[in-house]
Amino acid sequence: MNSKYFKYLPIFLIFILGGISITWTNNYSMLNTGDFLFPIDGMRELSAFFYSWNNTSLGYINYFQLDYLLPYGLHLIMAQLIGLSAIYSQIFWNYLLFTSLGLSMYFLVIALIHDEVKYIAGLIAAVFFMFNPWVVLNIAMFFPYITFIPLLLGLYIKGLNENGGIKFLIVFSLIWYFVVSLSLWNIRGYIFQLLLLIFYLPFFFIFSRNKIRHALIFTSVLTMLYVLFNAHWLLIFVTNILKSVSGSIRVYESVNYSRLSSFETASSTMMQALRLLADWAITANIKGVLHFPWLSYYQHPLLIFIGFLLPISVLISLLFVIKKRASENKHFIFFFILLLFGYFISMGKYNLPGMWMADKFKYYLLIFSAPAVHGGIFIVISYSVLLAYSYVFVCRLIKNLRLRLLIGILYMLVIMAYGYPIWSGQFIPAGNKLLGAGRYEIPSYVSNMALNINKD
Repeated sequence: MNSKYFKYLPIFLIFILGGISITWTNNYSMLNTGDFLFPIDGMRELSAFFYSWNNTSLGYINYFQLDYLLPYGLHLIMAQLIGLSAIYSQIFWNYLLFTSLGLSMYFLVIALIHDEVKYIAGLIAAVFFMFNPWVVLNIAMFFPYITFIPLLLGLYIKGLNENGGIKFLIVFSLIWYFVVSLSLWNIRGYIFQLLLLIFYLPFFFIFSRNKIRHALIFTSVLTMLYVLFNAHWLLIFVTNILKSVSGSIRVYESVNYSRLSSFETASSTMMQALRLLADWAITANIKGVLHFPWLSYYQHPLLIFIGFLLPISVLISLLFVIKKRASENKHFIFFFILLLFGYFISMGKYNLPGMWMADKFKYYLLIFSAPAVHGGIFIVISYSVLLAYSYVFVCRLIKNLRLRLLIGILYMLVIMAYGYPIWSGQFIPAGNKLLGAGRYEIPSYVSNMALNINKD
């Protein structure tokens, strides 16, 4: 397993698995990805990113457009230059994001684990991060600010633990600048990126007291470089964020919309949070027609059992950790604590301290307004890493290489079974009289009109 070529095999497999996203189009239709619709006219969409004024509808100020240039804007430019249609442009964009979901998690695990089976462990984590019910329920594979969170956390952990220098910091800052695109479309994504780094820093201080000075310098320089590279949108954002938040609050108040009521509705019981599901999604319907009929798949006894294998494997792994020195498994401990934090957020109204915080602190309510969704980010990242650790702990008890490989394959087969709605494409709604379809076709007259306009 230490062959110089073996470490590239998991990466190759992740690229292959990413190809599953191509099948989602079903005869090459455009996909409706929720609030974020892929543009039919990419260049028109791109031109808006150079202005803070959005001229759609009656027009309004949108400071966040400036953040969309990389990598989303760059993709639109490249697609235009090579002549890709809107359909093929979206297919390629979805492939990049879905594949990056796995590559991002793979990098994080490789940065954490140094056992000889780390490449298989990284692949297990990557496959789980790509194929789990939380990702598909929240169509997280379509949003860069979620896709690249593990990569950013992995770079930060690697930089602190391996004494990353100025070259590493510059590369880190450039990568962060490149992958932050669309995070401000939903400001929470940007906040969650920062939260994970902020959470890790004091944890690092506890276990690496001799590196506190380096960690402070590293973080300070990273912050300065990040501000420098992102100043073109960050300064506008900082000076207007409070105005945007207060405006949002006024709009909701004007229509008597209660964020607290939404918070309660989007909460999840502990039993569902353990399985990366959400109570509200299971029962969500319009006149008896379910929003997510594919969730019935997870009501099968076998899938219920597989769902509870997630927390069980984590708890069994915790027993291995308890027997060792804490410093030997510090990152397992960090992600276990992060998992508990995710549970705390996801439970919402079923968690009395969380409900009290939502009622008393409006910014807590704003950030975690949909507990099962927002807490799920921390749960799915933690599960991915902790599953990789559980495989490592099992392999420490087994010396036979073939048996180790067989167990790794078994891990991935179980994960793929749990993620069936993703690779089967069932999560994309077929549509009916009450609910819109998840796929749509561009009428031929739209393409003809574009050709005629370009001729003129």
